[in-house]
Amino acid sequence: IDIYGKGEPAIMGKKTEFLFMSEQDCIDAGVLDIPKSIDNSEEVFKLLAMGDYLMGGYHHDNHGLYLMFPESSPFPNMPLAGPDKRFVAMPAYLGGRFNLCGVKWYGSNAENKNIGLPRSVLTVTLNDKDTGERNCQRQGHVAREVDAADHANRGDRKSVV
Repeated sequence: IDIYGKGEPAIMGKKTEFLFMSEQDCIDAGVLDIPKSIDNSEEVFKLLAMGDYLMGGYHHDNHGLYLMFPESSPFPNMPLAGPDKRFVAMPAYLGGRFNLCGVKWYGSNAENKNIGLPRSVLTVTLNDKDTGERNCQRQGHVAREVDAADHANRGDRKSVV
């Protein structure tokens, strides 16, 4: 299949190795280990202070790209504005021993509490900085991103075709 219009077939069937972590997987990996989380957080702040990171935006310092909903819309299925209702994509690169790219994607809605969900529902995807291949994908309610990055970098991955 020539999906790029260049007379070359797309490479199909390459197996991508990645780790999918449920909330329980994150807990089992140690994200509730407070001393470890503090150590990882200190390491990240040192990398930030050194400048060994990038965030989105032209100046590499945007704290996410926000999708905000309008107050009204002529389209019946379009979500409308509400208290704390938005989606945000937060891409970043973190150097040091982590040495990967990723994005935290979250949807936020203050009304979630009425259906038993947290205000923000998070997903984190970590990628190889050179190839873009996904290394790890997980929900993000409990865990910190650096803990999942540490776990993913140990090579604990599952195969997905």
